[in-house]
Amino acid sequence: ILIGVCAWNGWQYWQRKQATEAAVLYDQIEKFQSTGTPDAAKILRVANDIQNKFPATMYAQLSALIAAKVAFDTHDHNTAKAQLTWALKHGTSKELQQIAQLRLSTILLDEKKYDEAIAQLKNAPLPSFTAIYAEQRGDILFSQQKIAEARAAYKEALEKTNGDNENQR
Repeated sequence: ILIGVCAWNGWQYWQRKQATEAAVLYDQIEKFQSTGTPDAAKILRVANDIQNKFPATMYAQLSALIAAKVAFDTHDHNTAKAQLTWALKHGTSKELQQIAQLRLSTILLDEKKYDEAIAQLKNAPLPSFTAIYAEQRGDILFSQQKIAEARAAYKEALEKTNGDNENQR
């Protein structure tokens, strides 16, 4: 029993240490991002460090989302897609994975890769994301000139929208 308790405490200490070290790096990302013109190269470098050294922390997934946004803002869609894909595959938060799917779908829509964009939305979303997933499907279908299907998706989005998730985007 004593060995088990020591092992458990050691594991808990290690996880806290990992989260603390990741938080320090994540703080750097926030500082780089808060400047008037974020330094995309520095943000990407620190995000990659967090993802490589502390992949099991929430900070790794958050850093991937921030790096993807900065990459997208600088018109580097490949890096943005890579960061969002990382967040999807390695992330621990289902909510952040849903956000990554939506953002990846938006990039693919911008690139006119409609089938890939709609594929990002194939899994059933969490209840709080149902309306926005339906709206995104509607946008993709409308871009494909599938007006009737887009209308149905938009109708679903309106039906699923309530006061709690009306302004999620």
